[in-house]
Amino acid sequence: MPLFDQTSSSSIISSRHGSRNEKLTICSLCRSGIIDRRSVLKACKNTTTTSGEKCSYAKLSKPPKAKPRNLPAARRRLQKRYHPASAVHQLPPFSTIYVLQYEAYPYNTTPAIILGLFSHIDTVTAGAISHGAYAFSREGLHDGSEYLSPTGRIRFFTESMQQPVIKNPAARHADYIPHPNAQTEAERIREHRSLFVALRQTSSRSSYIGLFSDKIKAWTACVTDQALLTASPDTTLLLDESRWIDDKGMPHIKGRVEGKGSHTWFVSAFEVDRVLL
Repeated sequence: MPLFDQTSSSSIISSRHGSRNEKLTICSLCRSGIIDRRSVLKACKNTTTTSGEKCSYAKLSKPPKAKPRNLPAARRRLQKRYHPASAVHQLPPFSTIYVLQYEAYPYNTTPAIILGLFSHIDTVTAGAISHGAYAFSREGLHDGSEYLSPTGRIRFFTESMQQPVIKNPAARHADYIPHPNAQTEAERIREHRSLFVALRQTSSRSSYIGLFSDKIKAWTACVTDQALLTASPDTTLLLDESRWIDDKGMPHIKGRVEGKGSHTWFVSAFEVDRVLL
């Protein structure tokens, strides 16, 4: 005896699928399901994406990764570091400094005096006028480097020197705590902004040795000049030598050379473009 009535089951299936002319059986339903599945797989296989890749149901072997940013090379990153303009002030590599000098009447009787250091011809001219220069001397008519004053003559000469890098103290961090000895620190900052002149002086004249950006270098030039003077064949060692430091912290050497009188070597500090009255 069959397990179920084939006629009744087929009638039920036909009633579910609507009115059809053919008689549906279980085998025909299975066959139709296989055909529908093959058509779906074939359609998925034939469909392509815009990039030409075929549809696939394969699992990913690795999780997707985000694309890294296109960072510049390490060398370029180092070169693009930003330094604020107020933190470091770079002066020109070589600067022309004008040294203003005064010599009283009568000439070659008293040592000359350095009046100041200036960075431009206009500032050195203004400095000479502020010290009483009213006209060019006979020599000054040729190059404009010498003036006449009521008590003597004022002249200037140029020096070329290399300037150092100067750090601006105003560009420090907002949380900067100053040192307790603020006066000493301010003097150091002022010293870094000054130039130093090495001089040799006798009772009747002054000799210019050199211009330096460092006090130690200027003092070394003084000691070297003193050694060269005392090492000449017609002189002996420096007699009655004495050394001291003045109230401005500038070193001095004083001594007597036989046959040449008393000599003094010292260093003077000047701020550029500042008139000393």
